[in-house]
Amino acid sequence: MMLNQTVLVVDDEEDIVQLISYNLKKEGYHVLSAFDGVQAIELARQHQPDAVILDIMMPELNGFEVCRVLRQDPVTSSLPIIFLTACALESDEIRGLELGADDYIQKPVSPRLLVARVRNHMMKKDRIAQRYEEMFDHLRESISSALPHEFRTALNGILGGTDILHGMLSDSDLNIAIAREELCDLTTSVSQSGRRLQKIAENFLFYTQIQAVLTQPDELIRLRREVVNDAAEVIHDLVALNARNAGRAADIELQLDNAAVGMSYESFNKVVFELIDNALKFSVAGTSILVQSAVRSDLYEIRVIDRGRGMDAGQIKSIGAYSQFHRNLHEQQGTGLGLILVKLLTQIFSGHFAIESALNTGTTVTVRLPLVSA
Repeated sequence: MMLNQTVLVVDDEEDIVQLISYNLKKEGYHVLSAFDGVQAIELARQHQPDAVILDIMMPELNGFEVCRVLRQDPVTSSLPIIFLTACALESDEIRGLELGADDYIQKPVSPRLLVARVRNHMMKKDRIAQRYEEMFDHLRESISSALPHEFRTALNGILGGTDILHGMLSDSDLNIAIAREELCDLTTSVSQSGRRLQKIAENFLFYTQIQAVLTQPDELIRLRREVVNDAAEVIHDLVALNARNAGRAADIELQLDNAAVGMSYESFNKVVFELIDNALKFSVAGTSILVQSAVRSDLYEIRVIDRGRGMDAGQIKSIGAYSQFHRNLHEQQGTGLGLILVKLLTQIFSGHFAIESALNTGTTVTVRLPLVSA
């Protein structure tokens, strides 16, 4: 029976490693062995096992310290960790669980129980992966059905504008003085439609790049190893640029704490850009937008609060499917894909995404991303 799943077994006692490895291999698992904490961390980062069986009492680097390092590294933060120990103290078990261990087994080891625990965590991991895959499939279908409408809307603005322009220029009775103002408005409208179409294309290309990365585990691991060292500076610069371009620099309030974030620079830029772009787009000039960032436990929290038109509970839920709220009721146009990309990127980098909103009151979008130790 070949399961194509790998378990990293870590213990400083060779006979225990051999016993556990024998029983796991008999069940079809591939096994990696480490006899100290440093070797365990190296193997976990290099091979990305599907689960780790980790002894607590080891010289130099004990199991608690290994668990802490693995949980802080974006590459290994989601690995199921099963503690294996001769300690019977409740305080040790509590400490292990607080550090992020998924399970706790006391020595002497029952091979059948250990294999059953491993199998259970593997199944749980597979269910989570399947749920993410279903979510991505649903997202792909939703985007595929909505994009044609978005492209048509932007293209109609461009083509309609140029048709009017052609008709005006072909009119022999054209009053140049009157036409100048109309032409200015018309070219502005065409330009806005062009920029909208450009953003739709850029977001869709970015989305296809994400999908490509999800099929390349090595590239995904590489991206998760990247770090944004000066998160507050990046946020400050992107928010200032977007607000200035929108003519709303006076509406922005910044409250930023700095930290190193476990995310690729390109992805972090995209998240911040879409968060502030959404707030600017769906609120009116003269209303405030508050941008905050702070360290919360082991996560870096970014929060953007606007005083725009807001959303009801059903509209917030539909962020999970591709949608643009109040498409026909509001002047501001957008693809609806921006916040979807934010949510998707946040999940890929083991973060959290949340929206709180009320109609005609405003919206708060919160993103929490993993911290990286200095």
